Amino acid sequence: MRARTAVILGVMLLAASCDTSDDAARSATNVSPSASPSVFETGRMLLDTRAGSRYIDVEIADDDVERATGLMGRTELPDDFGMVFVYFEDTRSPFYMKNTLVPLSIAFFDVNGRVVEILDMEPCRRDPCPLYHPASAYRGALEVEQGSFEEWGVAEGDLVRLTR
Repeated sequence: MRARTAVILGVMLLAASCDTSDDAARSATNVSPSASPSVFETGRMLLDTRAGSRYIDVEIADDDVERATGLMGRTELPDDFGMVFVYFEDTRSPFYMKNTLVPLSIAFFDVNGRVVEILDMEPCRRDPCPLYHPASAYRGALEVEQGSFEEWGVAEGDLVRLTR
């Protein structure tokens, strides 16, 4: 009987940890990546814009835990750097800046890599923090230091491509 109870409890905890609701994003904890090595896979993003093309280095968040952690705790970001959030189906999940210390810009893109919306997001140190909702469904999102998209000439309709 104890073994069965332990299995049921384990399944319940696993299911709870897979929650992608706003509350799950709010409850994520983070060890500052500047204090420890990154746990994220890395890659490069090609930004193909009307102003030209450029590559930036990215960390890849492609599971619920990585997406909930994001860039929390970072005190600065390198030039030509970002974090890409990858989803395997269309989503409308909002982004949350709790414990994110650097102002960010975020470009939401569709399954074809076309930028559908760009928003600026501000750091938030205590609740309630605003949620940043894109106007339409998206397949991925690229966060960079606020103002970088403008500097690089990235606009809605431009293309982004991830290479690992």
